[in-house]
Amino acid sequence: MTVRQNLGDLLSEVQYRKGKVIITKAGKPVAALVDIALFERIRSWMRSSTRCGKNSPGLRQRARKAG
Repeated sequence: MTVRQNLGDLLSEVQYRKGKVIITKAGKPVAALVDIALFERIRSWMRSSTRCGKNSPGLRQRARKAG
């Protein structure tokens, strides 16, 4: 499924079914579509980890992979 041709369907999947869509390029994951609630939780968690001094490249990578 290509993003360009199916963006509306992908957005519906994420918005209404709370799905998660991994976007790949040449077979490698490059981005993800997630519903706004999950995005806000991730952003809040990343902000709080920064304030606590726990923000490291390794921590950010794990957060990205866990999402």
